[in-house]
Amino acid sequence: MRERIERLREEAESGIRSATSLKELDEWRVRLLGRKG
Repeated sequence: MRERIERLREEAESGIRSATSLKELDEWRVRLLGRKG
């Protein structure tokens, strides 16, 4: 379980770093929170 969380965090960080627009950042935030808003 912990390894999965660490991997998701790494994917999120790399995704946020590679995001080129606010829309992409919002999509990542939605994905991390697991809900819209």
